[in-house]
Amino acid sequence: MLGIVSESIVEIGRGAFSGCRYLEKVVISEGVTSIGESAFWQCPSLTEINIPNSVTSMGTDVFRECTALKSIHIPGSVTNISDFLFFDCTALESVSFGYGVERIGDEVFCDCESLQNVIIPDSVTRIGNTVFADCKSLQSIIIPDSVQKVGYRTFKECTSLNTAYISSSVTEIGFDMFRGCAELTSVTISDNVTSIGNNAFSSCHLLSSIIIPEGVKSIGSNAFYNCKFIESIVLPNSLETIDFSAFAFCPMLKNVYCYAGNTPSAKPNAFDGSNLERAVLHVPDSSIDSYKAASPWNKFSNIADEDNNKNISQGAQGTFDLNGRSLTGCGLPAPANTTTDEGRVVVDITVNPSGEVIVASINRRTNTVNPELRQAAINAAKQATFNKVNSKENQTGT
Repeated sequence: MLGIVSESIVEIGRGAFSGCRYLEKVVISEGVTSIGESAFWQCPSLTEINIPNSVTSMGTDVFRECTALKSIHIPGSVTNISDFLFFDCTALESVSFGYGVERIGDEVFCDCESLQNVIIPDSVTRIGNTVFADCKSLQSIIIPDSVQKVGYRTFKECTSLNTAYISSSVTEIGFDMFRGCAELTSVTISDNVTSIGNNAFSSCHLLSSIIIPEGVKSIGSNAFYNCKFIESIVLPNSLETIDFSAFAFCPMLKNVYCYAGNTPSAKPNAFDGSNLERAVLHVPDSSIDSYKAASPWNKFSNIADEDNNKNISQGAQGTFDLNGRSLTGCGLPAPANTTTDEGRVVVDITVNPSGEVIVASINRRTNTVNPELRQAAINAAKQATFNKVNSKENQTGT
């Protein structure tokens, strides 16, 4: 069945096509300015629809449970993406937004289990709660630096997500943000973040190392609970509090580097079940006695002077493959590490038009499992800068 909304219509009303089970295609004429709440809710055969540039507003639940819809473009004339817009669109694979969209509401893509590709323009300033929760096919995401606020549970149970870049304007990692992202191997936390919420990275099993940037003051309860393969944790000088079970049940933990001169206040079970009898806690020399006297830090069997136990070495510089781009500054940075292991680390990078590396993740051609070598290569890649280009698109390479 084909539905045509003629030029004489300026508004598609609330629930106008809701429950039209055999509606397959809709053509909306230029001139329509608004699409009402639930307009196409439960149209299970709908596979194709166009949203013209004349549309400026869309209500909640417009395409909810349109289980055959696979792709759609929302023009920038729609500045506010309303709540539940694509909720439970289980076949939806690709969505793009035009420049001009400013807000993405709550649960917009929740339960879109086939969603693989979302392009968020840098006109967006706010992303709501639970927006991508249970998008089990989503593998990577870039939240542009224009975004100032990201809600809670944003990527909860995105079980295929392996890399994520969060806007440098965001100051808080909300609770449950990446909870249950079992395939997540790399996440970039901005230097502007001051707090990491409860359960933010709980059960992210493939994270091997975590670097909490300078500026973070608090880490919530269960923030990294049950991250089974974390071996290295770096905590900043700014850190003040660690809540219940924040790093509990990380059984592969080997090293914790805490740069805080003033011993952070941590709940007694903050590191329970995390191999404290073998893991080494590295702290500033002037603070060793303070850490040895404070719980739960004194549960570490090995507490060492951080300054005297790290011999920084420079890894070999490599090459890059980014068609049409060249390095600026001092060239390709060399990775710094403290291990004597050797290996090849290949890093996938995403570079924005300004030449900044906004995402860096481990490529499958890497032949070492050493977490320190892998993290050092990622850190070095993020420091690289490339020539600017006249484009709005990001570029990927290695």
